[in-house]
Parts: sequence; structure tokens; C-alpha cells
Amino acid sequence: MRAANLFRRLSAIPAGRPRPRYLVIALAALLALAALALVATRDWRLTLAFIGGSIGAIALLAGLGESLLFALRRIPAPRYVPARLALSAITRPGSPVRAIVIAFGLGLSVLVTVALSQANIGRQIDTRVADDAPAWFFIDIQPDQIDRFMEIASGTEGISQVAKTPMLRGRVTELGGIAAADYDMRNGSAWVLRGDRALTWSATRPESGELIAGEWWPQDYDGTPLASMTAEEANELGVWIGDTVSFNVLGRPVTAEITNIRDVEWESFSINFVFVLSPGVLDKAPHSWMATAHADDEDAAIRVDRNIAAVFANISAISVREAVDTAQRVIGLLGAAVQMTALVTLVAGIAVLAGTVASTEAQRLADSVILKVLGATRVAISIAWFMEYALLGLLAAMAAAIIGSIASWGMISGFLNSDFELDFLLVLGTTMAGATATAMLGLAGAVRTLGRKPAPLLREV
Repeated sequence: MRAANLFRRLSAIPAGRPRPRYLVIALAALLALAALALVATRDWRLTLAFIGGSIGAIALLAGLGESLLFALRRIPAPRYVPARLALSAITRPGSPVRAIVIAFGLGLSVLVTVALSQANIGRQIDTRVADDAPAWFFIDIQPDQIDRFMEIASGTEGISQVAKTPMLRGRVTELGGIAAADYDMRNGSAWVLRGDRALTWSATRPESGELIAGEWWPQDYDGTPLASMTAEEANELGVWIGDTVSFNVLGRPVTAEITNIRDVEWESFSINFVFVLSPGVLDKAPHSWMATAHADDEDAAIRVDRNIAAVFANISAISVREAVDTAQRVIGLLGAAVQMTALVTLVAGIAVLAGTVASTEAQRLADSVILKVLGATRVAISIAWFMEYALLGLLAAMAAAIIGSIASWGMISGFLNSDFELDFLLVLGTTMAGATATAMLGLAGAVRTLGRKPAPLLREV
């Protein structure tokens, strides 16, 4: 008789398909999750994307778990005994590797995604502020103040560049022959059609936008109203050169033909407008001016603000640095909120780990009995079990690093259309923290079986 058969009844692990009632409970939980997502988003497409993405992530984690298990089974047995025991425990039938990789991998994937995305967004903002951003935006400059304003701002020591543009507000009432109210407001650029929009006019092409279609009107143009529109918004709203756009400006209807399309980088901190009109359309309407000032250092930024405030009490100055700091704080709070959600997922993973430890207690008890009979010490067995759970945590961390990095890349490159940079140390720190937690928690739950003496169990064999 094989010796393994004597201990098999002590360590039998349930196998096969889950019972029907458990499948029903899982299906009910999935439907409840879908209903909650639909209530929260009120958009069935987002709900389907969320459910599909969740199922896809679980399937991907399961596939990665199987692939890693397949690879581990083909690794030669290590000479170091605790390492060999840990490897055999993971690759044997009934191993919890799939459950651990899925449960911990989901939470760690979200943490990696949020951490990487937040780091990329923060880096891009800091880079833009350092390289391109002006120190101040000045608004509410009246037409009779603009010349004096430019004189004071440009004459301030340390101010390298001052830009100005006229501005007034108007509401888009019709675009491409379609009333603004009839557009699908779930469109990514539907914000253009909601509320008032800032409008400007110019005889020359703005320096901050590259012309990608059409031609700019002549500097001395004096004809029917023409308009220039930004490329991203034009594409998403389905309009192009030759279409018309209508505004309500101070109660007066204005219709202009779109004659060129500009590619604008909104994150450049320059003065940018969705619509730029030809001269002669809005010039006579009540309007104000806005301006930006680039400063060589912080002292110059303070000086120009004081100089303008001393002469013009009505002009408001907006600090770009303070606005960026506020935006980064908001991004940080949003990231923290999502990370808290990920921590809830990790708590669920801990529950799965606890259940796995409990379900394999008989197996571990039998293992410890055999190892003690063969002369193994409690320290050696503890090291083997720690290495087992550390390897499980490492597998979950590897899966989370892959999925989280891909998800963050898709969000930054695809959704935000920005450059993605993989922060290897950030990914490593996040995933290794999860792997360490898995190892410590698993060992803490399993080590209590070491206190059991082998004699009572051997008498039952």
C-alpha cells in the first residue's frame, strides 16, 4: 500500500464543480452588481462595459494563474528543502493558486492602475507648468484698459511674455444644421453645447493652434461671418468645413460658416477657444479682454500682480500654480477614493485567503505530521509555508502588475490622449506590498497547525 493513501482521508480537498446553489448565488450577485452599476451611471453602455471589463479581468487573471501554474510545474525541484516543499504545495491538485491570484490580483490591479495613472497625470501637469504655463491669467480687462495693462505688464521686470485676446460669452444654439438640444449629451464633446461658451475673434491665426484643414481668412477680411473650430470637438460632434454654427450672443443670433479646423492642446495652459470668429462679427458687442503673463521666477510673478492690482481694481488675477495645485489635490482625492474601493477588494481577497487556509487546514496538518516524523523542525516547516504564500503573493503581484499597467496605459494613452510612462519602481512597490501581505497573512493562519502533536493523528491511521 502506498503511504500517501494512509493520509488521503485526513487531507481530502473538495473538488469538482460548485454546487448549483452556489452558482445561483453567484449569478444573483452578478445581476445585483449590474443593477447597481446601472443605477449609478444611468447608462447601459457604461454598465455593460463595467460588467464586461470585470468579467474580462477575472478571466485574464484566471488565465495568468493557469499559465504561471503551468510554468511552475515544469521547474526542476529546488535543492533547498523548504523551497521544494513550497513549490510542490502550490503545484499539487487542489492548490489555491487560482483563487489567490484572482482575489488578490483584482484589488492589486486597481491599485496599480490608479497609482500609475495618478503619477502620469501629475507628471504631465508638473512638466507643463514648468515648461509652458504662464504665471497669471488676467480677466475682466475692459477695452479702455487694455493698452495701459499691456504697458504695465510688459514693463515689469522679469516678465518675458504677455499675450492678450478679446472675449465675450455666447451660447451655441445650432451646429451643423442640428439644434444643440437635439445632440446626444453623452457625447464626449457635448460640453461645447451646454451653457455659455467663451468666444473670440482674430484676423490672424492663434499661435497656440495648428491649422490641419482649410485656410485662415485674410487679415483684411470683411464679409459674411466665418468660424474656426477645434479638431477634437469637430470630429466628436460630427461637423467639418462647410458646416455652420449658430450662437446666441447677448440675445442676438449669429451664424457663421466653419472654414478651417485647428488642432489645439488644451493642456498647454495657453489661451485657447473652441470657436474663433472672423473680425467684424462681434467687435461692436460689449466685451472684455483676457491676458496671460509669463514670469521668469516667483518674484517676477508677485511683482506683476502687485503692479496690475495697484492700477486696476477690477481686473482679476488667477494664479496658474495655485489652480494646478488645486487640480492635483482633487486628482489625489479622487485617486484616494478609488484606492479605498480597491482596498475593499483586497479585504475580499483576505477573506478568500482565510477561507483557503481554513479549507486546507487538514492538508497542512497531515503535511506537518509527515514532516515532523521525518525529522523536520517547526522552523523549517514555517519557512516552507512562508515561501509558499510568498510565491502565491508574487504570482498575484505579477498578474496585477501586467493588468494594472495595461489598464493605466489604455486610460492615459487612449482616453486622455497623453504620453504614458511606466514607473517601474511604483509598480514594484505597490505589488510587493501586496505580495508581502499575502505571505504574512497566509503564514499567520497556517502556523497554528504546527502546535498539534503528530501522535494523536498517527493513531487514527
